[in-house]
Amino acid sequence: MKLPLTCVTGNHGKWSIFQNTLGDLFDLTQVPLETPELQSLDVEEVAKYSAIWAAQKLGKPVLKTDVGYFIEALNGFPGPLVKWVNLTLTPSQVLGMLEGEMRRNLAIRDALAYAEPSGFCMVTTVERSATLLLQPAKTGSPKASTFDHITQEVGINKCFAHISFEEHITKITKDFHQPFQEFGQRILARYP
Repeated sequence: MKLPLTCVTGNHGKWSIFQNTLGDLFDLTQVPLETPELQSLDVEEVAKYSAIWAAQKLGKPVLKTDVGYFIEALNGFPGPLVKWVNLTLTPSQVLGMLEGEMRRNLAIRDALAYAEPSGFCMVTTVERSATLLLQPAKTGSPKASTFDHITQEVGINKCFAHISFEEHITKITKDFHQPFQEFGQRILARYP
């Protein structure tokens, strides 16, 4: 029998990634619970805070992710504030901050936190490399975010806005499978 574990997300993509990377280890359920976000520039601390809050609110162990986009030329801005940027700035405004800047490197850090109602928490991080385009994509998915229109992950020859949902989930699942499986084994080790 697999250990039951609750994934706190309302995001269909994140839920698919949880299922694809950890579904063989755990009996996963999804709970779309809004969690408070710690005001921190450390994506791991943000994920940890939200996971502990959710575990205590639900009274059971949970998994929670958070992502940060760290632009090298902007000293790591926006980091975990990516959601705020996606809600308040256009792709052109973000690229305008890089006017005259040749460095277009971007680190995408995904933090996965496991928390128990006792307050115990552990976190792992997966980092992917990307670049920012010189101009925003003119078209793309209507659900695409600000960063989707200007970000191209290394190994993919198009921006996120031009990648199908299935392509995106397949790529992320491939990148996350091994580190998430190792993290899952660390969780299982707590339950001998």
